[in-house]
Amino acid sequence: MSHPDGTATVNRAGEIDKGIIQANAHRELGFHQTYLLVILLDDGRDLKVPNPMFRHTTGEPVDRVLNIPWRQERHPDVGVIYIKINQILGKDINHAHSIGFCIDERAKQCVQTQEMTNKIRSLRS
Repeated sequence: MSHPDGTATVNRAGEIDKGIIQANAHRELGFHQTYLLVILLDDGRDLKVPNPMFRHTTGEPVDRVLNIPWRQERHPDVGVIYIKINQILGKDINHAHSIGFCIDERAKQCVQTQEMTNKIRSLRS
């Protein structure tokens, strides 16, 4: 969350470890590719910037989130994607927002077994 003075509060960053554990487990199931998805929600409504499109957290708070010292080891085959959703006005977020994404590390392609492919196909029916 961005504060009017330009500082930010980072919540729940420690829970990324749970995501790493889950991503590693999905990789072990044998999916073709596995990604860890980190979603950053940025509330820029209170920032005192004249142009709403520039009401987002920058600098050290963002660097802290993107450079979290993860306590869990991520398997080298697992990729990382960041999605940042920013609410820029006091209106409903569906009417005033910005969204950005970054594939920080691409997942390595693994051989997906036919058994796994069949399981996935059965879920679509």
